[in-house]
Amino acid sequence: MDLVSSASNNARLATIYDGLAAQLDDSAAILRYDLEVAEAALVRARDKVNEIRRNLEDVKRRQEDLRASSVSLRASQRLTLPRTFPVELLCAVFQAFVGEATSLWDGWDAKCDIDKHRRTAPFILAAVCRRWRAVTLATPSLWYYIALPPPTSVLDCHTSMYYVDTVLARSRTSPLEIAVDWEHLTDAQWTELRDDTQPLLRRVADAASRWRIVFVLLPNLAATRENLDDFRRVMPMLEELVVCREDDDSNNLWEPEFPVYLPFCPKLRRMRTDGCHIVPTSRHSSAVLVHLELEIILPVHVIWELLQSLPVLETLSLDLPLSPDMNGWIAPVLQKLHLPALRALDIHRWADVLLMKRAKHAVAPSKRAKITIIGEDEDGMGVVASKVYGPLAAEARVVKIAIDLGPLRHPFATAAPRVV
Repeated sequence: MDLVSSASNNARLATIYDGLAAQLDDSAAILRYDLEVAEAALVRARDKVNEIRRNLEDVKRRQEDLRASSVSLRASQRLTLPRTFPVELLCAVFQAFVGEATSLWDGWDAKCDIDKHRRTAPFILAAVCRRWRAVTLATPSLWYYIALPPPTSVLDCHTSMYYVDTVLARSRTSPLEIAVDWEHLTDAQWTELRDDTQPLLRRVADAASRWRIVFVLLPNLAATRENLDDFRRVMPMLEELVVCREDDDSNNLWEPEFPVYLPFCPKLRRMRTDGCHIVPTSRHSSAVLVHLELEIILPVHVIWELLQSLPVLETLSLDLPLSPDMNGWIAPVLQKLHLPALRALDIHRWADVLLMKRAKHAVAPSKRAKITIIGEDEDGMGVVASKVYGPLAAEARVVKIAIDLGPLRHPFATAAPRVV
């Protein structure tokens, strides 16, 4: 029995083992298939990797070729540009871009504002490239324009000081055009910034020997004796000058101890002063003056002596805010007012009173003169024309009176025939 039972168990175990072996055969077959699939995928992946590597190498070669071509092109430009575009021509182009100094006047109108383009143009050119910067810094005539808008902070003052120092250094000895437009600087701002703006004005004034065209508009509080003393310097290059205060000059009366302004300006041809007593006080400053605009409170003798020194004056605008103080002054007999070149006379407010009362001390221009009298008071101008220029009409010379329609400021002016 024991032998039979043992044989039966062995047979069952053999059957189980056979089943397990069959299962392992199936697993082996599956694994062999998976291995074949994986090996095939690996071959394809290696092929893809090799393709990617080849493409990458090709891109790298093309990249290096392009970089080499770029370097070669830039190198060829640096070598050929100086030969194909001379420095002289480049300077001429730069000068045309910056612009030239122009007159402050267009007829009677003074163009008193800041030109932002001319203020920034040299700095723009100097920032393009190293070559343009070198040419710009080596051309002083590009740095002729200094413009100062009203500062609003201490930082603005310091920035403006650096700007002025830079332009003065780069302009070297070139003539300068100055524009200081501080009309909108309030009294509060001036009081706060005074200690920082004063050195700025002094720095500009230190270059007065190179001033050619100057426009200065100051707020009332800034038009002090200290600041106006800048116009007591020698200005051998000055050709045009406009000096104005922000408000009228009703509280800015003439004082006998006023200093001598504009002591040496032999080239001064056009000038306007409004509210400031900056007037030529030397024949060296007025010998070639052809255009003069005065809106100012001055005693008669100062006006008369000034006009005496203007042999080539062609246009005169006289605006007296207050009645001239005659003070019993009588012009010396030998000092007749003679303006032989005068062609246009613009009178406002109390100016006609001065001319009427001093007409006997004036000498009419030559027979060929054509005088245009412009003003606000037709009666007053008629008196001026008849008393000062009356002889012209008698000798058939041409005198024209143009009326600027405005309030009749002098009701006491007597009627006079119009001279046409």
